Amino acid sequence: MIRILSVTVACLMPVIFSLAAETQADQKELTGSHVPSLEVPDDPNGNADVISDLAFSPDSKILAVAYGRFRGLLRKPSPGMAIVWDIKSGKRLATFDSFKDGVSSVVFSGDGKYLAAGGYDGSLQIWHVTDWSRQISVNFNSESVTALDFSPNNASLAVGTMLWAEDSRKPNLHLYQVSTGREIKSLRCPAESVIGVDFLPDGKLLALANGNKVTFLDIEKLLDQE
Repeated sequence: MIRILSVTVACLMPVIFSLAAETQADQKELTGSHVPSLEVPDDPNGNADVISDLAFSPDSKILAVAYGRFRGLLRKPSPGMAIVWDIKSGKRLATFDSFKDGVSSVVFSGDGKYLAAGGYDGSLQIWHVTDWSRQISVNFNSESVTALDFSPNNASLAVGTMLWAEDSRKPNLHLYQVSTGREIKSLRCPAESVIGVDFLPDGKLLALANGNKVTFLDIEKLLDQE
């Protein structure tokens, strides 16, 4: 029995050492998978000292960061920017600086193919992640983009906006088709601003944060409305 036990222990030892080595390797890989922080970007316009939003890509390898504050109503707007970072190396992969005011929102599509960003200047842009070429560019007159979310099937983008001037006729929620850039639907929610949009995972409902309440919209019924 003693001899058998010693053989069993001897057989297990390489396995234990192997598991320990794999655990150490996994921990080393995990701690070395990202930089401790990202540098503050140089900004000649002085409007990159505030981060408004950030979003990881679905594969967790890159991070999009929205820089800039809303200055449009207080003083002359200063261009903000959206920067895409490789979190392992800390290098910039792309910089988007065509916004006339701060960038308010960034979001990746669920399949990782697109990045969308909205600005306080009322601009909406969508880029292809493969080469960072622009897919869509839209400008909302007298509105600031405040919230973005791709539908679960990545076919459409919900855009919440804040109106610069009270106007009961102007919409503050928009749905865009990603492939064409066509506006599918727009409507006016009761509050002046839609500050949050989020699709249910099955894509049937869209939750809106407007004013002091959350509203749920049935997407199928919404699209059927004239």
